[in-house]
Amino acid sequence: MFYDVKESLFSKKEDTKFNIAINALIGLVVVVLLFEVFFSLTYSGIYVIGTSMNNTLTGAEEHFEGDAYLSGGKLVRKYVADTDGDYVYVKKNEKPDYGDIVVVNKDSGTAIIKRVIAKGGDYVKIDAGKVYIKHSDEETFPSEPIFEEYVSPEHNDPLNISNTFHNDETGFYVEKDSYFLLGDNRNVSLDSRANGGINFRENQIFGVVTDWSMKGKSQYTALHKFFAFDLPSVFGIDNRIKNIKEV
Repeated sequence: MFYDVKESLFSKKEDTKFNIAINALIGLVVVVLLFEVFFSLTYSGIYVIGTSMNNTLTGAEEHFEGDAYLSGGKLVRKYVADTDGDYVYVKKNEKPDYGDIVVVNKDSGTAIIKRVIAKGGDYVKIDAGKVYIKHSDEETFPSEPIFEEYVSPEHNDPLNISNTFHNDETGFYVEKDSYFLLGDNRNVSLDSRANGGINFRENQIFGVVTDWSMKGKSQYTALHKFFAFDLPSVFGIDNRIKNIKEV
């Protein structure tokens, strides 16, 4: 009888080591899962397609795949990215400031990525690629344009007709709770200059691209090929944008 008890106690010692290892593994999985939930609720990873933010962001080029078809009376063609684009993270529902790169819900089916140039109450004019902002507390436009180190000369042709916009003393008025957005590749970007001027509403802003992901975008882009930090949609976190049309 004593031998049986001793054998049983010995077995429990072996089981204890195994249980410790299992509990540690379960704890690690729980910590990782909690991090994933927090991360996915706060941030969303985006894959950039297009060229309107060059050279700040490199967008994947795309081409048509397969034949066009009619859907609901509209001609539809499938676009497929055939080169590598940058992958960065957006802090969702963040209120942007001047110079921030933002992801915007342009319409129900299109998301774009641009830079905040002006905010509600400001007036904007563009003269030969140079941007001037008159803030709400100013009576006239400043004599000097804003400094834009992120715009390279090859992407801002002063002779390009799109790079002159409301070039008068009145300028374009940015409405309350709205933003004036431009792409860094001014020669090709479709942004607030379109259709005589577009105010992008605050409720269209999906989020702000994080500084930390911009600084490490080459690493995050390489890592994204194998692993993404976002939870799958089965978890119910579906307010994510995965592919961004720059133009």
